[in-house]
Amino acid sequence: MSDSKLVKGMIIGAAVGGLISLCDRSTRTQFVGNLKKTGGNAGYYLRNPSVAVHNIRECYENVAGTLSSGAESALEIMNQVQSTLENVSQLDDDNQYK
Repeated sequence: MSDSKLVKGMIIGAAVGGLISLCDRSTRTQFVGNLKKTGGNAGYYLRNPSVAVHNIRECYENVAGTLSSGAESALEIMNQVQSTLENVSQLDDDNQYK
């Protein structure tokens, strides 16, 4: 029950803060400009859904490539750490028997 009060309070606070910030003329002007720009972009994608699908596919491929590259780098680092730990362990074993 308290979770719903927390979420409600956060939403109400954000809405009130947004309304108060719109009292400033420059903020209001910027907000209206961004709203018009967003509406124009939404209209463009509604008229050209294939462009939207193409852009989403490109973005997905970019993110997938980045994640794949990051995973490969992480595996390479883990292999290097494992190799280093094996070398240190071998040195400890050699020093223990001397």
